Amino acid sequence: MLPWSELYVQGLETPNDFLAFFAHHASVRAVFFNGAAAEKLFRRLVLTTLPERGRGLVLKRLPSTSSANTHLTKEGKLEAWKAIKDFIGDG
Repeated sequence: MLPWSELYVQGLETPNDFLAFFAHHASVRAVFFNGAAAEKLFRRLVLTTLPERGRGLVLKRLPSTSSANTHLTKEGKLEAWKAIKDFIGDG
């Protein structure tokens, strides 16, 4: 099996079945991405296939949690990821 990075370069990505996911989870209002690559793949492979309801989703890229992502400290990443909590509220 090829590592993810090679699959990405070769264009062999296969997305999960988001049509079925959103059909079973109609209350989903937002998708948060773990880094730029995840967002790019979702926009290219999934968003264009979603019916009109899916196009109203809030899409938010968060900094990658990868240890290779060194431009933010752990604390900086944590602060950025609090956007999910802010979106759904404390309740």
